[in-house]
Amino acid sequence: MKEVKTSSVGRFEQSLLDIERLLNIQITLHDIGGIFHDIEGAPLLGPWRQSHRRFVVCHDSPREYCLRHCKDDMAWRAAAARAPFSHKCRQGLREIVLPLKTHDGVLLGVLFAGFWRSGRRVPGAGCRHAAALRQLPVWNRQHVGRLCNVLHMLIRGLIVEAGHQFDPQSKPVTRKAVIMQFLKHNASRPVRLADLARVLALSASRTSHLVTALFCMSFQDLLMRERMARAKLLLAYSDLSAKEIAQRVGMPNGYYFNRAFHKFAGLPPGKFRQGQHKRPNVNMRAYLTEAC
Repeated sequence: MKEVKTSSVGRFEQSLLDIERLLNIQITLHDIGGIFHDIEGAPLLGPWRQSHRRFVVCHDSPREYCLRHCKDDMAWRAAAARAPFSHKCRQGLREIVLPLKTHDGVLLGVLFAGFWRSGRRVPGAGCRHAAALRQLPVWNRQHVGRLCNVLHMLIRGLIVEAGHQFDPQSKPVTRKAVIMQFLKHNASRPVRLADLARVLALSASRTSHLVTALFCMSFQDLLMRERMARAKLLLAYSDLSAKEIAQRVGMPNGYYFNRAFHKFAGLPPGKFRQGQHKRPNVNMRAYLTEAC
């Protein structure tokens, strides 16, 4: 096994690798809210952690279908779910889907754990991936129920560990990290360049030049990018009104928020939300009947 660095990024990914081996499952983690990054924006997850395509059967599945299905449809279902649920893809593979949410129900990410075969029928020699499929355990509802309890605690630990990257008590080692931490903690309230300048112990003009040099954009544009990223998440995975979202992301009122979002995303918040929620007319209860 290739040695993993002992940085926070390496430890985080190594922990997931250890859990996979101990529980004999594959974990895929879609970081919708961008929480699994360190203070400078580097990902805590390994390069393949957000992809099912590590598994040979998924690798050969049509890429566009998988992206739409796993990163879009599954996120939508997870946003509506109140508990982990099981899922069977068109390849016949079963997995557990676990939503990662804030205390008020906003979806931050989706954890997938699997895979299992749907039944005891062994794939024949004519199946392209027969060998790989034969190695998968058979779906067992009781076993999966116990596994859901373990994974629920895992999720709580992952969110806490990721949150430590932005701990107000931690001391960033670079100015870029200081600025990123400042935005994470202050973007949801009215804040000015002068406030950041005080944190950096620099003049406002020097701080302005520093931000532009580090991020290739002005402080106001950087602040707006952070706010609009949060707004997109809330529009897609919550039922908060535009006025409530404006307050959540530090905008003075709904009118200003609508204008800023339209400029940033190319369409008004309402149309953006409609596009995110444009799905076939389905019965959500049918998707969640097989909860763990």
